[in-house]
Amino acid sequence: MSSALGYLAQRFFHNIWVFLYDWLVGGFWAILRTTKGIILGLDRHLAFVITLRHFFEPIFGDFEVLGRILGFFFRTLRVMVALLVYSLVVLFAVIAYSLWLLLPFGLFYLVLQ
Repeated sequence: MSSALGYLAQRFFHNIWVFLYDWLVGGFWAILRTTKGIILGLDRHLAFVITLRHFFEPIFGDFEVLGRILGFFFRTLRVMVALLVYSLVVLFAVIAYSLWLLLPFGLFYLVLQ
């Protein structure tokens, strides 16, 4: 009888551990994959990497002084906008993961009231 109760207790605590591990680590990886996918999808439109690669080249192949100056300013603006958008996506992911971490404690608190 004691071995059956010991086994049930061991399985109970093991299942709690597996749930918490999946909730914390699995949630982190899920949010990380989603955030990475969003940023890669946004990069198709914002072209952050390509803009950095061609940062000091003249825009539209205009090798005159005005083309070089305008290219530098337009690309600087494009990089700053992309960094702002990426920062907002990462900030949202951090907030989402923080809420994900607090959700079980909040539910536990509501159950106890």
